[in-house]
Amino acid sequence: MKGDWLLTSIIVNLPDLAIAWAVMKLTDDHTATFWWTLAAIWGVGLLYSIKGLIAASLLFRLIGRRRLTDAAANFLSANNFPAREGREDIDGYLERIADDERQSVDIRLLATAEAAKLELLESQAILPVLRVRKAYDAALQHHRPSLRPAA
Repeated sequence: MKGDWLLTSIIVNLPDLAIAWAVMKLTDDHTATFWWTLAAIWGVGLLYSIKGLIAASLLFRLIGRRRLTDAAANFLSANNFPAREGREDIDGYLERIADDERQSVDIRLLATAEAAKLELLESQAILPVLRVRKAYDAALQHHRPSLRPAA
């Protein structure tokens, strides 16, 4: 696992290096041309990544946060999850429910599965999991369990 970053770096940068080398060979065959071309490719890639990050952040702030919070609130209500205790974050809340033998087996399994989903998401990308956690925290602030029994 430790050497994966090196292999990943080589594979990801191989096309850029090949393009820079081809430009160098097709033009003046100077090393400076290779490095300037490579810098230009990486610079354009960086700008493109920044643009994508800004666009994704704006979209999340404009419409994504509300949709994600609504989905989290609907999940909690539809499955008749109990209210949170104090100022629990989503991790503590799900852990408490999963460990609470007074809860039904279905609720405990759902809490365990949701905690596993968050853990998996966190292992893959930090920004999306931060957004999901924030949405769950907002949903938990307003969540009131219904008085109907769980299905």
